[in-house]
Amino acid sequence: MFREPETLAALTGPALAERIRTASAADPLRVWVPFCAGGEEAYTMAICLLEQFPALAAQRLQIFATDTDDAALARTCAGEYPREALAGVAPERLGNYFEPAAEQRVRVRPQVRELLSIGAHDALRDPPIFSHLDLISARNLPAHLTPGAAGRFAATAEFALRGEGRLLLAQAAEASPFLERFVPLADGLALYGKRPARGPITPHLQRPADELAAELEAANAALRQMTIQLRSLREERAVLDVELQHKVRALEASNGDLGRLIGMLDVAAVFLDPDQRIRRYAGSAEALLGVSPQDLGRSIAALGSPLTDAALLEAARHVLASGAAAQTQVHCENQRWYLRRIQPHALGSPRDGAVITWSDITPLKALQQEVSRIAELEQQRIGQELHDGIQQELTALGLFAQNLSDALAAGGQTRERQSAARLTEGIAVVNRHIQSLARGLVPVPIDAASLAPALAELARSTGESARVACEFTLEGEVRLPNAGTATHLYRIAQEAVRNALRHAHAERIAIRLEARGSAVRLEVHDNGIGMPPRIQFGRGVGLRLMEHRCSLIGGEFSAQSEPGGGTGVVCTLPAAESPR
Repeated sequence: MFREPETLAALTGPALAERIRTASAADPLRVWVPFCAGGEEAYTMAICLLEQFPALAAQRLQIFATDTDDAALARTCAGEYPREALAGVAPERLGNYFEPAAEQRVRVRPQVRELLSIGAHDALRDPPIFSHLDLISARNLPAHLTPGAAGRFAATAEFALRGEGRLLLAQAAEASPFLERFVPLADGLALYGKRPARGPITPHLQRPADELAAELEAANAALRQMTIQLRSLREERAVLDVELQHKVRALEASNGDLGRLIGMLDVAAVFLDPDQRIRRYAGSAEALLGVSPQDLGRSIAALGSPLTDAALLEAARHVLASGAAAQTQVHCENQRWYLRRIQPHALGSPRDGAVITWSDITPLKALQQEVSRIAELEQQRIGQELHDGIQQELTALGLFAQNLSDALAAGGQTRERQSAARLTEGIAVVNRHIQSLARGLVPVPIDAASLAPALAELARSTGESARVACEFTLEGEVRLPNAGTATHLYRIAQEAVRNALRHAHAERIAIRLEARGSAVRLEVHDNGIGMPPRIQFGRGVGLRLMEHRCSLIGGEFSAQSEPGGGTGVVCTLPAAESPR
């Protein structure tokens, strides 16, 4: 870009300046850039003209950029270039006419892009489609043209330019094919003007009249055919323009409906390209994440929001690499909970980028906490009734049965004594079972600092009552934010131990509580029969309860059979200080 600065300076000299002064919306300054390649030359012309003549605007300046290469036209339409390609551009110019597009790339600003009309045209073979041009910038004219091709382009340029129009060539271009129709305007520069109109050439008058008539008739026929083709193209373009307008209006309506829907749902949405750069945002993203139009094209990591942490970046990388959607619940510093979903922009096609949405689920989390609290209270009530009512009555019946057995033994009634002894033993078994149920239902008083002692007591009492090897291990200094989190972790361990005894028929159980930095990890492993391939009805309730409790405190839960046998239950709090 901006090559041959002395040529560009001459380009905006007095002759062109006078034409620019008279340019208007009805008679704009018209520039043609054939062989536009990636658009660098066309945008250079636009920027130079805007710099020298700030009064020029979109309605007073038209720049036509054409090429035969579809890929080149696509690059011109995008107007995006590597930053190193503009290494020599002054910082002020770079800031005025370019904006960040992505890492190490820049894009021309919309006020520059809207000056260009871009289309396909072969300037060496196709008939000229422009006229009344003020400037043709042919600095990208292919080198080593044949005399015939150069002559055809010279004729096209002469036809397309106004009387005072200018032709700009590269300084190294071969000028001889153009000198018959153009004259240099400055010494040492490749800027040309049209030669004055020439009179008839004598040799043509010496040709036979019938030969000239035949050529004239052929030319007229070709002109009529071209006129028909141009009329057809004009009509086709009119139809396409109407169709395009309908599609644009439909698209605008759809975008408006989608924007209003996202706003009503109070969902924050961010659209990423395959390199995790922000392509677009919608809904409440601006308020929630602090994203702004200046962040378009930047990495989402640059936002610095607590909701765009390293865990989000890793999850987004996984979705973009695998094409599989992911979702999780995240907690924000404003005491709000959000359901975060990440999925490919086009399902199964991570090449198109990804969409991240945050939905506020704070009311749902509050309802879950309230339901959990009510369930805890109901469990406590039932356990208290078992302990204070049924268990006391069973204890009394057991004492009565024991007294009866002793009386029968003293009277020599052996058979009756044996029956009474069996009754006494049965009552004792039922009493122990009720006691175990009551101990599980009545909550153990736990605060943030007493989880480890409570788990140690759970392991001890389980080993004594169930006659199994149950041990507890503590690693590191575990810090929990509140009693609620500690209670949920204890309940998860309690349920895992109960499942190991009832369903897995385990003989060894290991409870482990570990601190990993700011994270907390609870594990319960057993040597039982493992989990069945498909959980039968009723047997999955305990697992669902553990998973629900883990989600309430913002943890990640897993339960699975282990390769060496048995079952492993794991609950991990990524940041133990986060849950509330």
